[in-house]
Amino acid sequence: MGYIDKRGQFALKLKFSGAGKFSEGLAVVENGGACGCRFAYCSYGYIERTGKVVIKPQFFVANDFSEGLASVATYAVSDIGGDIVDKWGYVDKLGQFVTKPEFSEASNFSEGLAAVKIGNKWGYIDRTGKQVIAAQFDLADRFSQGLAAVKVGDKCGYLDRVGKVVVKPRFSFCDTFSQGLAVVAIARS
Repeated sequence: MGYIDKRGQFALKLKFSGAGKFSEGLAVVENGGACGCRFAYCSYGYIERTGKVVIKPQFFVANDFSEGLASVATYAVSDIGGDIVDKWGYVDKLGQFVTKPEFSEASNFSEGLAAVKIGNKWGYIDRTGKQVIAAQFDLADRFSQGLAAVKVGDKCGYLDRVGKVVVKPRFSFCDTFSQGLAVVAIARS
């Protein structure tokens, strides 16, 4: 396991069972032993481009850094039905929690906000963890060009960064905006 340069030469050899791409100078690594992860036995941390561990593997799940923060799940327990229940929060590049692990799910930051799931609904927080758009959506995507796709029931639409609905939910599919346009679909009856 390791990373190669553009000539195909090993630039960095790793002693981890898995590794991700670099994002904002750090990459997620998996510490699951020689045979990889056995669901509850692996942990994730981060390395820098030299291979130095900067955040030791300690998380149940770890995502790429975005806008200086990464969403991580700190623990997982099996509930009565056997489902895994984990709690998500955000860490900085030193591994310090900026928001405590309290969310059911958490996405990457985009345009200063991140979609988080509280209970069974999605809303948005800012980089300090303050909820800026109430958890009221069945799904919530990242912001792109000032708008984010959200789903209410089986329809999706778009809202702005203050939570104002700009495009009423009426589509069966909504993608993020790019160069002023977004792909949408309307379900056929």
